[in-house]
Amino acid sequence: MESVRKQDYPELEIILVNDGSTDRSPEICAESARADKRIHILNQKNAGCAASRNAGIAAAEGKYLLFLDADDKLDEKNAIRSMVIQAEEKKADIVIGKYHRWKENGESVESGSSLEDEEPDSIAFRFKGFF
Repeated sequence: MESVRKQDYPELEIILVNDGSTDRSPEICAESARADKRIHILNQKNAGCAASRNAGIAAAEGKYLLFLDADDKLDEKNAIRSMVIQAEEKKADIVIGKYHRWKENGESVESGSSLEDEEPDSIAFRFKGFF
């Protein structure tokens, strides 16, 4: 959540969906919302990832959507702004940014950035494009 709060995109709306958490997540969300007026909290009974995303979509008021899970982060403070610029310039429906995957010990396992080297009809293209 902190990596999103640090973004330099001025029109950022942050929607936190608490999907029935039984740990301190609701408290952490509430503290964050008090500290940052861009944060809105949705609380629901545990319904899973798809229902949580759908709830967030229904509540969103912006032009673009970006989904991050609890274990995701944005590396650069201009990540969202950069993706919006690309979407605007290319008139794109979907923008894919670079990503890194890590093991618990901090070792990098995989990274990717582009679909340009993939055949558009290939399984690899579809997998990477919708991963």
